[in-house]
Amino acid sequence: MCAAASTTIRSNWLLVTETLVPLKPGKEDESSFKILVDTTRYSLNQSQLIQLGHQMEEVVKKIVSLSSEWKHVFIGNSTGKKEKDHVLVHQLSGRVVILEQKNNLNLDTEKCKSTATKLPRLIEEISSSPVIRDILSRPPVSIEAFILGSRYVQSSHIPTNIVKKYQGVRILGMDDLCEFIGIEKMFGTEAEYRVFINDVLLPRIIRH
Repeated sequence: MCAAASTTIRSNWLLVTETLVPLKPGKEDESSFKILVDTTRYSLNQSQLIQLGHQMEEVVKKIVSLSSEWKHVFIGNSTGKKEKDHVLVHQLSGRVVILEQKNNLNLDTEKCKSTATKLPRLIEEISSSPVIRDILSRPPVSIEAFILGSRYVQSSHIPTNIVKKYQGVRILGMDDLCEFIGIEKMFGTEAEYRVFINDVLLPRIIRH
């Protein structure tokens, strides 16, 4: 009885799937940070990719520390305040820059809009920050907010359709950041950036 039922069920399995359309070959999103990872050497699950994103934030902090002009400042999040990825202070001029880091820029339109509208609020919060005033010993001369697209070496490499989603907000690539803070560009090309990711960064953070 069980064998007959099993045979019937298996026949039904075949029946309900016989007209399904074959899946198309998958294709990675070229605008995703994941595309930079050499999958022949590293098989990262979703949790590890999220951790990699956090490690890239630490990389950015280290890059800023190479500048003799700009200082990376930690401002803790408080109730009702928006999270700030990076706050940079130029002590001599009194300029302040907020960087919202995105490893993946190609988000849906609403998320991109949310990021773009978040930046003016961050500027408003920073303008009254006692931490910034203590560092500068005066109110900031100017406060700007940019997006740092850490998937890309240069902003000129970012597809136009993605840039438009952010409603005119300036987006920096990794070498754009280096140039902005007055240090030598670190990557040059995407090929060299891939070498950095796969031959330097990942071997340091992946435990075998």
